[in-house]
Amino acid sequence: MTPNGATAGVPRSTVIAFAAGFGGLMPMATDIYLVLMPAIARDFGASLAATHASMAAFALGFGVAHLFVGVLADRYGRRPVAIAGALSFLAATFAVLVSTSLEVLTACRFVQGLVIATCPIIGRAFVRDTVAPEQAARVYAQVNAVAALAPLTAPFIGAVLAAWGGWRAAMAFLLIYGFILLAAIVLRLPETRPAAAVHEKGPSPLAAAREILVNPGFIFGAVITTLLYSALFTWLTTSPFLMIDNLGFSTTGVAIVLGLGSLGYMAGSLISARLARRHTPERIVALGAPLMVAGAIGALVALSRESPGPIATLVMVLPFYVGLGFTHANALQLVMRPFPHMAGQASAWLGLLQQVGGVLVSVLAVKAGAGFAALWVMIGCCLALLLVSALFPRLPIGSRHLQ
Repeated sequence: MTPNGATAGVPRSTVIAFAAGFGGLMPMATDIYLVLMPAIARDFGASLAATHASMAAFALGFGVAHLFVGVLADRYGRRPVAIAGALSFLAATFAVLVSTSLEVLTACRFVQGLVIATCPIIGRAFVRDTVAPEQAARVYAQVNAVAALAPLTAPFIGAVLAAWGGWRAAMAFLLIYGFILLAAIVLRLPETRPAAAVHEKGPSPLAAAREILVNPGFIFGAVITTLLYSALFTWLTTSPFLMIDNLGFSTTGVAIVLGLGSLGYMAGSLISARLARRHTPERIVALGAPLMVAGAIGALVALSRESPGPIATLVMVLPFYVGLGFTHANALQLVMRPFPHMAGQASAWLGLLQQVGGVLVSVLAVKAGAGFAALWVMIGCCLALLLVSALFPRLPIGSRHLQ
């Protein structure tokens, strides 16, 4: 162990590669599905709300898993939980591929989300185990920049494979990703659970919750990630229908907006990594929040035009993705920094709150009529994020109190 509590001896490149690989599976499974949702709705003769429910079920399963995956990771180690999660993901993905109705597909997507949750939980705990606290924000930003390759490529992969063999062929790509990830875990992933934890039972979930949920750093970071995830999830799950059904975009056009938007997220993450050398996490969040507001308003302006086109839409929404790159890694640092002794459970509570919040907000957006109403929900989440980031430095719980 290092003096700061991080596990020594794991190369930085290994940390970034595994954390990014874990972090990339969720957006890969999400963003491939996003461009397929209109085709799935047509295939099963389903409505927007019914098809959106299959995406919401995936996110809900992802959130529910956080109630127990973090506990297992802290108690039994990162490596065995990661292996079990990868194997379960492969089984759940195969079940999705052979679904015969939207109801069956929705149930399988819930299970898929349930088991995929092991990846980001283990990824965040892996960084917390191996990186000193003062370097964590920069590493999280680097991890996010690499992981952004998944949402960058996923929409195009989904569009190309769907054109070749339908939506099931596109979803089958996830099996390839899952097999590669499983092989890497089995062959190269080290066990990084702190040595002291091997001989200690650790706090119970209830005791951990009492400590985690009152920590000011966790509260601020969790509010930030819940708001940004609510805005992102609302945008991702409703905009494909708006762009394809209302505005006549092709599947490739949607892929351009959603996929290349991830370049903005990657750029924001890389800039954030450099800023982390000189600025506190909450300061960088405050810089990213207005960018997210600008991009959300830009999306509304672009898609309100008669024929906006994918490139114009991408340019208008790009500040949202850049701001997302600024805020995400630094909010993670605020959440994870106080909990070296139970990084798995802290990661799990974060994931639960942001997923449940994102699902609830996106469901409200669909109930409001999806389309342009959803864009107003997205803008509201970004404005709330801006307000929280502005208020936080004025409260007596800044960085000096979060160590």
